[in-house]
Amino acid sequence: MASFTQPDADTVVLESEAGEFTILTTVQQAGQQRAGPGYVARWTSPKGDRIVDGLTTGFVSANDPAIGGLAVPAWHHFRANGEADIWRRGWEINPLRPAPAGVSAARVLDGPRVDRNGNVRMSIETEFADIYEPVMSVRHDYIAEARNLRVWVTFNQRWGGDGFPAFLKEPKLSLGFGTAFKSLELYDSSEQQLLTADLTKLLNPAKHTIQLRAPTRARVRFLPADVNVVASAAGRNQVDGQGRVTRYGARTAWLGSRTGLDAWAQAANARAEFEQGNTRPYCLQGPNATLSRNWEVAKRDEAPTSLMLHAWEGGYGLPDCLACARAFRSGESWSAYVCVSLGRGWRY
Repeated sequence: MASFTQPDADTVVLESEAGEFTILTTVQQAGQQRAGPGYVARWTSPKGDRIVDGLTTGFVSANDPAIGGLAVPAWHHFRANGEADIWRRGWEINPLRPAPAGVSAARVLDGPRVDRNGNVRMSIETEFADIYEPVMSVRHDYIAEARNLRVWVTFNQRWGGDGFPAFLKEPKLSLGFGTAFKSLELYDSSEQQLLTADLTKLLNPAKHTIQLRAPTRARVRFLPADVNVVASAAGRNQVDGQGRVTRYGARTAWLGSRTGLDAWAQAANARAEFEQGNTRPYCLQGPNATLSRNWEVAKRDEAPTSLMLHAWEGGYGLPDCLACARAFRSGESWSAYVCVSLGRGWRY
């Protein structure tokens, strides 16, 4: 069984055997500390350990392991506005940042509520704008089950096509953990182990990260805490007139699917580039010098650690690999499925 509490008007806590998952419905800031709506900002284990804690960190890039959160949507956003300074024609957009160039609105579409199976369901949509107008909405549809938390995340491109042309680079979902991990294991959906990696030497994301390239990748297991993350492509959920999900999108392999964030990358390969500046050979490592489409693990010292579920990559940050920034396509939607658990309990 799962349950929920609402400590205040802007906070929901989903509770199960997997722990407590805190979701905010607004951008909240106290001094230099900041967290935003939609994603899971804190995950506390049944023993009280904070596996994820984005409620005690300041604003950081979603490329930084200190991001602190589960299924944090982020991308590098650009406008061909003629500005010479890259920081005046480009912005990192993620939910920790209020407008301009950040969260413009958030609304709970359904729940939280206990369904007839004893699971808790909740849906929340966050609107994002650049300095000109709304450009994207991201919807999180949660199911808290007894032993896991499942979420379908959908990026909806909202830019209407007017004004300066819009481009985006490195759309992704980031999962930032505060727990000290020593190693990881990578599995496919048939539970075949594909890779093991030592995390103890991974200390500085500016110098070294781990690329998870296996085409059949489906689950990452972090040890010794036994934190499991399943990720796959997903079709778009069907919803009724009140915003409640009536049918969840079918889940398929991350790579090679016609749905999901990897399909977004495949579509982006054929689209106009923002510009060629700062585009080096490492920027385009896909087949025939196309967009790189790996998952990535980064870590600072003993902790924190992050798993970045990239649609496609874009170098070390906003100013890098500008040819990887590709044209927006208004009206498109791309979805992913993520499930987290402690020990067994995950669902593909």
